[in-house]
Amino acid sequence: MGNVVDERTGVRSDPLAVALRPMELSDVDLAVELHVSQLPPGFFVQLGPRFLAAYYRSYLTSPAAISLIAVIDGVTAGFLVGTTDRNAHYRHVARHGRRRLAAVGAVALVRDPVMLVRFVRTRSARYARGLLRFASQQPDSSQAWDAAVLSHVAIDPRYRRRSAASALVGSFEAIAASSGARAAHVLTRRNNDPARRLYEARGWVVSGEQIDVDGHHWCSMEKALVPARAPKP
Repeated sequence: MGNVVDERTGVRSDPLAVALRPMELSDVDLAVELHVSQLPPGFFVQLGPRFLAAYYRSYLTSPAAISLIAVIDGVTAGFLVGTTDRNAHYRHVARHGRRRLAAVGAVALVRDPVMLVRFVRTRSARYARGLLRFASQQPDSSQAWDAAVLSHVAIDPRYRRRSAASALVGSFEAIAASSGARAAHVLTRRNNDPARRLYEARGWVVSGEQIDVDGHHWCSMEKALVPARAPKP
């Protein structure tokens, strides 16, 4: 069997190697497992698997989100989530998912006083302002850009070097371009050389560095996207 082109994404894939499909509700638990085991242990991980599950469900319902699963030999090999319009996605979460996220997060914080103090000191005011702004549908002028944002991608170690990550990123790029995004953006840990090489091989470039509230160093990477061609009449 030859290569197949996904009509929606325009991505060419070998069905004997990597197949891509939209993430479903039944995939959330595996996404949480891969996030915890394969991605840097950030604040969301410390809030626990229930919070992460609620977080990933928001990508399944948001009209501005991209959520994909990579399958190899019939087995889920990895996932990717991102947004075509971060402001629109945050507004969706603020309006439809904030209560569940807040409730699950509050339980985790109450159970860990040290983490609660850390949250109050580093995040509470910023999160509260963001929720109020997006719940009221006020635009965030500081993020007034037409860039898609790749939030997370994780691959099961058993299926690395099988092009799953590249296929997921390529599909993300194609969907984002077809949605009107003129650029794509991702943050990678500064010392994550394999991830940076993956993006660079696909034409992404380092555009800057930043330090988060926990003192971690990140590389900002971007790629210009080619607008999808309109079908001929």
